[in-house]
Parts: sequence; structure tokens; C-alpha cells
Amino acid sequence: MQTPIDPDLVSLEEAAATLGTTTVNILMNLKRGLLEGREIEGCWWVSRASLAAHGGNTREAVAQPHCRRSTCGSCGQH
Repeated sequence: MQTPIDPDLVSLEEAAATLGTTTVNILMNLKRGLLEGREIEGCWWVSRASLAAHGGNTREAVAQPHCRRSTCGSCGQH
């Protein structure tokens, strides 16, 4: 694993462990602007400050556009 150039950044794996979720969920949080981070040489890194401010709400980034089931329970909208 690479080491980030900036000590204020953590890997996706460390971010996922901090928030108790998966790396995919961390990426979705980054893409939706719920977490701050940067892509450096093909690897994503997450800002320690944004992790601290995030509050641990990992349901925010669950993909919902394709959810059509009123009983799915995974998108948090039902």
C-alpha cells in the first residue's frame, strides 16, 4: 500500500475502519461530496478532518437511484 504525501490523508481502508463501513461506501461518500479526499496516482485518500466531521452516517451514501422496492430497507428512503 502506498503512503500518502499528505499526513492529513488516510487510505480508503483506514477511513472505512474508522466509520465502520466498507471501502465502496467510503468511495460513494467521496463521490457525493459527503467526505473530502483526493485521488493521487490512481489511489483515493480521505481527509482526516472530513472523517472527524462526518459523524459516522454511512447510510447517506447508499445508492438509491435504482431502488424501486418499497420494502428494500437499504436505501433508507422507505
